[in-house]
Amino acid sequence: MKPLRFVHTAYDVSTKLEVLYAARNRIAHHEPIYGKKLEEVFEAINYIRNNFESTKSIPTGALFSFTEIQFYRLYIDFISFKNSWDLLSD
Repeated sequence: MKPLRFVHTAYDVSTKLEVLYAARNRIAHHEPIYGKKLEEVFEAINYIRNNFESTKSIPTGALFSFTEIQFYRLYIDFISFKNSWDLLSD
């Protein structure tokens, strides 16, 4: 019996890539990314990282392994900024 593969539709992938392209353009033009947009960008990064070259339910691809330390650093910055933003927004 073959193991189950998680199927990702072209729509799922293209939606996440579009979020990353938009974020890249904002960064290139020194525009801020915050609030809901920041959460969408982080979700897209996480999606691509976890699913690129992975054929199992757990991430196993080269991108996942290669970016592990950078992802944790980004996650710490993301949570820190999100908490600060939420505090200032209240």
